[in-house]
Amino acid sequence: MITLTTLAIVICAFAILVFFAQEFLGRFKKIFGLPGVTLFAPLVLASSVILVYEFWEPWLFLRVKIILNSIPEAIAHILPFGSFSIYLAKIIYLSCMASLPIWMAYYKSRAKGNRKANAVPFWMGLFLWVFLAMLLIVQ
Repeated sequence: MITLTTLAIVICAFAILVFFAQEFLGRFKKIFGLPGVTLFAPLVLASSVILVYEFWEPWLFLRVKIILNSIPEAIAHILPFGSFSIYLAKIIYLSCMASLPIWMAYYKSRAKGNRKANAVPFWMGLFLWVFLAMLLIVQ
């Protein structure tokens, strides 16, 4: 019963949002036209989300860590190096997971006709590599 009520409220809210999309867009343009709002609004929004969902962060990182560590363990069972195979599997997995999105973005931009390299995928890959390395190192 509660789920149907929630679903009805969500559908009505999005119907109102779609119906008055032009008015909402004009209001957002006026709000973000004020000086300093483009800087502080995302900071306030991100801080409030972090404060509200702070108790979910350890659970989320633990789940991501379990998923990320299960794949190198599966790779380590294939490798014939004994106790060293888990470390080699983590290195292989980290290299593939950090470089694969960069190469995908690079070839996608090449397919669109851009001949100039974009720096954004490389920064994304660096941050992804650091994040994955931190989650894979923690035992």
